[in-house]
Amino acid sequence: MLFITTSNGVFRFDDKTGEMKNMLMPESSLGFFGIVQDTNKDVYAASREILGFSLKKKLSSDVILYKINPVTLYSEPLATLRKVYDVHQIALWKDNMYLSNSTKDVVHVFNVISKKLTGEIHLGSKRVDIHHANALLVDGEFLLVGLNNRGFCDSQVLFFPLTKTPLVKGEIVDALKTGTIKEVPGFQHTHDLEKCNGKILLCASKEGLLVQMEDGRSLFHTDGFLRGIAEDEHGIWLGVSQMAPRKERHYSQLDGSLLLVDKKDYSLIKKFVVPGAGQVFDIIHVL
Repeated sequence: MLFITTSNGVFRFDDKTGEMKNMLMPESSLGFFGIVQDTNKDVYAASREILGFSLKKKLSSDVILYKINPVTLYSEPLATLRKVYDVHQIALWKDNMYLSNSTKDVVHVFNVISKKLTGEIHLGSKRVDIHHANALLVDGEFLLVGLNNRGFCDSQVLFFPLTKTPLVKGEIVDALKTGTIKEVPGFQHTHDLEKCNGKILLCASKEGLLVQMEDGRSLFHTDGFLRGIAEDEHGIWLGVSQMAPRKERHYSQLDGSLLLVDKKDYSLIKKFVVPGAGQVFDIIHVL
């Protein structure tokens, strides 16, 4: 089973029957982006919201985190997080959830037990959108942060030591000083960081390319905007959105796509429609 976050809700895809169903779209939501499952198999999804002041019209200023039971599909709000702008991917390590704030070049740390924001991981000293951190992955001893760099230069991946995570409210750590950066030469406008087949994959979204981070090899190409990666026993699943002007790309009149790709030769196995998705954002294989 897969859960897919989109402009217009969280979809459940049954990989046995092929059924695609929109299971969660609160009225206030601007869409869901980051989604992750914990060791207890509970799923958390980040809804983009405008609950107060927004920097720009239609740009989310806040997040409501939803907790989803993957068996019953029952969902409920877990926490409301103010001033977490333009959230993208989220990640979990122990009781800590990491949320990307691409507009402010911040990764927020949220404790899922206390349901409170604690410290902040900053990308440099300026709280403006320079690196556009939009992808998060916990891998071994590191939090990997995808730096999109807004297409002004090639993308990068920052390796931040998890042991340096700021756990006290008000504590700030500059990841550019404590972490190391790997270049992703030749690729811009990247999204996602997912470990598949033992390798870390990312999307060069505008070019429709699936890229292996370690050696920069292009593995798969498709038309459309590629974003969202997950792996299960069937293969590698990829999300594709239609190209459209920014004002129109989230409309429910636009369908998204879900592609199943072979793990060995990265050939296309099958394509599924995500009806009324607008933009496809993230995918997880639900255990």
